[in-house]
Amino acid sequence: MKIIIIGGSYAGIAAALAISQDSTMAVTVLALAEEKAATQFKEQLETSTIEWRQPVTITAIDWRQQQVSGTDTSEFTLSYDRLILAMTATGLAQELPGADFPGVQIVQPTVLNRSSHEKIAVVGAGWEGLRTLSELATPGRDLTLFESMDQLLFRYFDQEMVAVLAQELLDRGIHLHLGVTLERIEGPQQPNLCWQQERAIFQEVFLALNGHPQVLTALPPELEQHMDQTILVNEYLETSLPNVFAIGDMVRFPLFFPENDYYLPLVNQSIQSGLVVAQNLLEPQKTVQPALRSVGGRLFNNYYSSVGLTESEARFMDIPVKAVQLTQATPYLSIKLVFAPTGQLLGAQLVSANPLTALADLFVLAIHASTTVQQLANLDFVYYAPESQPLDFLTQLAWKAGALLES
Repeated sequence: MKIIIIGGSYAGIAAALAISQDSTMAVTVLALAEEKAATQFKEQLETSTIEWRQPVTITAIDWRQQQVSGTDTSEFTLSYDRLILAMTATGLAQELPGADFPGVQIVQPTVLNRSSHEKIAVVGAGWEGLRTLSELATPGRDLTLFESMDQLLFRYFDQEMVAVLAQELLDRGIHLHLGVTLERIEGPQQPNLCWQQERAIFQEVFLALNGHPQVLTALPPELEQHMDQTILVNEYLETSLPNVFAIGDMVRFPLFFPENDYYLPLVNQSIQSGLVVAQNLLEPQKTVQPALRSVGGRLFNNYYSSVGLTESEARFMDIPVKAVQLTQATPYLSIKLVFAPTGQLLGAQLVSANPLTALADLFVLAIHASTTVQQLANLDFVYYAPESQPLDFLTQLAWKAGALLES
């Protein structure tokens, strides 16, 4: 069976590696550009039977004849039995006039950002924007951050949990413009950012705006899409066209809370969708699990992680919740739990001076298992003598949550 995957994204690579385990499947990946995700899977790809072609320009998709046409070193037409659309997300730069001026860069996920300039602006205080700012923050640089919302990491954290990050940026001399929506970028020599009758000139600008499905002009008009240009798929990632699937940054994912679809251009969701589609090529049998929108990583001096629902998000959607937060100074650790009036855990936010992947993953498992804060308070966590505290920090936090419920 011939499988063609358009896009060398995390989703595309995960699908290709999983499918290629079956010797009856001939897998070809048509990467539209020099995909950075491929470098992290270099060894697996080199030892696999996958045919990898890049960079490729797709000129036509004939879903009736089941053929894909394009160019790389020459023109080609390939037939397929199953087609998987797995292109990487792009920024919404086209919505900001002047985004194509020289000196304006579009931030790409997982790509290290470098610059030889001193006066730099970063637009967008989401995860990618702050990661970019952290990478560019070297001594002597004049950095400015613009964000249309009134707080950092608005989608993943409540305001009090990122107050320490906002203060750290100010302490480093980084200029913050929160609640500011840029109107346009003027040029042509150096980027000139304009907003609310104000303007500022920078040597370089990094745009880290909302992720957006990559538009492919060769997509058949019969392929059904949402208004945000994500591709409409069913629970098995099948599109409206026969034998055509879509995964990763091209589709919406079901959310754990609330129960609706959401655009999540995140690596973990992309990889999951690639593994799921690999099991559905012959017949529908596996569905995508609801997402908790789990994110994490290091930003400046601390590690940040968020899982599930935030308190502000729950209030906005009229979901009744309670929340508790506990903080220790040395080493710095702050955790906030969001839970239902029944005690069921709905979300967790963590900030720590030390890596916290294992602790964040614990909350992922706890939420999926419908664990309550009362149960969390009674778990016998591992005690590492002499490093551990006699009363575990998480146990104290869960007790605090239980006391709030009882009151």
